[in-house]
Formats: sequence, structure tokens, C-alpha cells
Amino acid sequence: MKNLIICCLALFCGTVWSSAQTSTPPEPLKSGLHDKLPVNVKFAKNARTFLRMPPVKKVMETYRDPGFGPNRWASEFNKGDPEKWIDYADGLMVVYIPDNYDGSEAFGVYLHIFPTSSSKGTISVPSGYQEVLREKKMIFVSPYSVENEKPDLERIARALDALATVKTRVKVDEKRIIVGGTSGGGHMAFFTQMLFPEMFKGAVSHAAQSYLPGHFPGYDLNDCKKGPRRSKVKWAVVSGNKDYNYKEIQDTSKVWKSNNMPYRFFDVPGMGHTVAPAKEFKEILTWIEDRR
Repeated sequence: MKNLIICCLALFCGTVWSSAQTSTPPEPLKSGLHDKLPVNVKFAKNARTFLRMPPVKKVMETYRDPGFGPNRWASEFNKGDPEKWIDYADGLMVVYIPDNYDGSEAFGVYLHIFPTSSSKGTISVPSGYQEVLREKKMIFVSPYSVENEKPDLERIARALDALATVKTRVKVDEKRIIVGGTSGGGHMAFFTQMLFPEMFKGAVSHAAQSYLPGHFPGYDLNDCKKGPRRSKVKWAVVSGNKDYNYKEIQDTSKVWKSNNMPYRFFDVPGMGHTVAPAKEFKEILTWIEDRR
């Protein structure tokens, strides 16, 4: 029996050693814009693992409830096999690394989810953000194929996979990761932080209202108001009087504030249904990273 155990250990160690010798570490990324980079590292081992994570499982159980609404979320669950949402093979992302990154210091990450980002098009770093990212020492990451027409959990998985991939290519400060998004992508940014609050410093919803807790299937106010969702992370919404969501954002902001959540609405005169201007984007990042 003893000899059998020794043989098994030798075989296992030999396999691990061999794998370590033959695998090639990913090439570090240098400063600049990197478009349509392959997303080849998964946040979870596979779809089954992802769907069995407690926060995700809670959402899936809600989707399965015949009486659950709103209809858009309920219908998404009925579109097909949830595992196919997560086990995709066409992941691409855009990464922007400021020119003051040289690999000697870990930078923060701003992970952005756009509402329309087909792999056939291109994703642009919003105007003026490059200088803000440089000053804040943050890397911009945004996945493709996360458009509003995709199931919510697929959009979240693709964003988390992009983040996981970037972590293998640049030196990331794990304590300085912020997730954001525009319009429907803003909803996804809040939803992502709701599911995995331990991963983020804060979430930013550009031009999108967020119902507390209505935008988080499976979660109620008690879930939102306890643990890291209240004590560790911050929630920011930014909009202006030219955004068609403006009034509703003002109304939903009152709910967040009345429940004493670490929330702030950034009201930008003249802002429409778009990303925040660079000046306000910088202000939001500063507020999120402020310990107070």
C-alpha cells in the first residue's frame, strides 16, 4: 500500500512539473491601446462551476420561478441552455494601459460594460478618459459581445472573464477594481457588484437608473444592506438633465439614500444618455476610492 501511494505521488508530481515546464506564461501587455484581445482566462473553471456559485445560484433559482418578473429577465432564462451563455468561445476585449505603467507598480482597473458592443464593431475609450486613467493609475478594460440583447449572466461572465484575463497580462492592484457601464451596461455593473462585492471597490452606472433592489433578481433589501455590499463598496450613478432617464434616476436615487446605502448621484448639467464627461468621471473615481 505504501509503495502504491509513493508511486501515485511521484506520478502526480511529475505531471505537475511537466505541465509547469511546457506551459508558456502569457506575454505582459505594454502601455497603449490593445483592441480585440482574446479573452482566454475564465473567472470560473466552467459554466457549471459559475452557475453553482452561491450568488449566481440565487439568481438562477429566481429565474426558474414561473411567477418571477419583469418579463425581460424571465424570458432570458427561457432562451436556452444557461451553460451555453457562460461557455462561449468568442471572447474579445479592449484594454487601454496608460503610458505611465511600466510593470513595476500595480495599477487599478476600471472595467466597463457597454450596452452595444458587437465583436464586429470597435470599443472606444471615452474621450478624455485616458488622462484620468493616467492620473489615477488605472487600466481600462471592456469586453465585446455584452450588448443588451444578451442574457444578463452571460454579460456578467464575459466582463469577469475579461478581468481575469487582464490579471494575467498586467500587474493589478486587487484593492482598486471598479466596475462601470453605460445605460443597460450600467445595470450590469451594479448587478456584477451585487453578486461579487468582495471583488470591487465600487460600481458606476452611467445614464441608468437602478431600482433598489428591483434590478437584482433573487436579492432583497436585507441582502443589499448588509455585509460588504454596504460596508465595503460604493454605488455611483451619473446623469444629467438631457438624459431621458434623468427623472427616474432622481426618483430611484431617493430610495438608495433613504436606505442609507453608500450611494451618490452625480448630477451633470447638460449630460445626455451617454458616459460621464471626463471631469465627472475623475470625480466619481475619487469619491469611490475615498475611505470616508
